[in-house]
Amino acid sequence: MISFIVGVLVLIAIGLLVFGVWLFKNRHFGLGGKMIYGDAPELNGETLYAKDLLLMGRPDYLIKTNGLVIPVEIKSSRTPKYPYNNHIAQITAYCILVEDNFGVMPPYGVIKYPDREFRVEFSEQNKKVVLNR
Repeated sequence: MISFIVGVLVLIAIGLLVFGVWLFKNRHFGLGGKMIYGDAPELNGETLYAKDLLLMGRPDYLIKTNGLVIPVEIKSSRTPKYPYNNHIAQITAYCILVEDNFGVMPPYGVIKYPDREFRVEFSEQNKKVVLNR
């Protein structure tokens, strides 16, 4: 009888684990669409490269919505009034990588702090800062 109960508990635990991974993979941070990339061991996110630009990186997530691919970067630091300049540069670099790897230009990237998220426009000005041009 005890082995039956242990077996049932193990099956429940496995079911909860599978459901948790599914739920994690299907988060979309209020952007709609579907997560197509994640930089976590269970999501097998690979490093993205823009070889012509000598640029590489691993965004936390990529969300595909309405034919666009949007990079999302999660920050655990204190939520600022405005995104930090280095975080803007980082999400802009991820926008460049998305454009180079997926052939679509994201209109913006998302920086998510604990209490707020910011949509950072993928502008020529931000791109020039990252590429030092």
